[in-house]
Amino acid sequence: AVYTSTFGNNDLSWETNNSFDIALDFGILNSNLTGSLGYYFRESNDLLLNVPLSLTTGFSSQTRNIGSVQNSGIEFEFNYNVVNSEDFNFTIGGNFATTENEITKLAKDPNGDTIKIQDSRTIIDEGQHSYAWFLPTWAGVNPQTGDEEWYVNGVDGATTTVFNDADQVLQGGSALPTFTAGLNIHMDFKGFFLDANGFYAGGHKVYEGWHRYLNESAVGFSVGPYQGYSSLLTDAWRQPGDIARNGQITAGTVPWQRHSKFLYDGDWARLRTLTFGFDFNKSALTGTGLDGLRLYVRGNNLLTWKKSEYQAWDPEVDLGGETGLETPPTQSLIFGLNLKF
Repeated sequence: AVYTSTFGNNDLSWETNNSFDIALDFGILNSNLTGSLGYYFRESNDLLLNVPLSLTTGFSSQTRNIGSVQNSGIEFEFNYNVVNSEDFNFTIGGNFATTENEITKLAKDPNGDTIKIQDSRTIIDEGQHSYAWFLPTWAGVNPQTGDEEWYVNGVDGATTTVFNDADQVLQGGSALPTFTAGLNIHMDFKGFFLDANGFYAGGHKVYEGWHRYLNESAVGFSVGPYQGYSSLLTDAWRQPGDIARNGQITAGTVPWQRHSKFLYDGDWARLRTLTFGFDFNKSALTGTGLDGLRLYVRGNNLLTWKKSEYQAWDPEVDLGGETGLETPPTQSLIFGLNLKF
């Protein structure tokens, strides 16, 4: 069979961008401290977004050039030769960047009201961040019944055990980090050397994408055919009066219920690389036919810190801000030998 899959739009055009950047490069202390400090502002117009349509048209949405978004922030980087001598050297460098993001324009309906674009997790609306989290708010587990509850108005007050009766509301923040930072260190002493490199991102929130299969108190998925978290049993309601994060285990399955229980602070830091080694000098290699010899051991992704204690998956996610079942960065230990002839 043949069917029309999309509602076409002959008026589509390219997105446009207006950018402004200004920066100051500096070098002081006999150029032992160098770096740059900059500010950027970028306005993107005619964004390609899927605008919701009445289902009486036969389609749920149409792609249009209707959006505008602004991004701005500062960027700072530096490199400082703390010690620079014949036998010992110590250098530290890093960078820091911020991002302010705001949607400034969307399509209007015939009444002149903004057409908000939302799904079960996020909302695109004027005055909000891109990828702003928009979810029902989890109210916890009722200590008397063991039932999961949600706030009816999405904020506070009355609660309900019927998920569809709970309003979706903005949860604060978005999937986009508001700041990132990096740090690198180098030291060497009479042939021995140490290099380290780390990264930090924060100010955003991350959603646990596969909680239905791994973190729901229902036998049909996470407790039955899938290997769910052990906390489903160790931190679960069992009898009246229990204070637990997870409700009582229920039979059967439940549909996707995306809500704030599975939305976590996304701040994280990672020691990306740590290398320790020794460089033989040329005098020690006389008569060997070698121009250089280096021995080293390097660790990759040895340490990862996550702000949220409930974030079980790797915190480094894409712009969608949702964890999946992707393979996380490999943690490895490498022993190396470099020969130079």
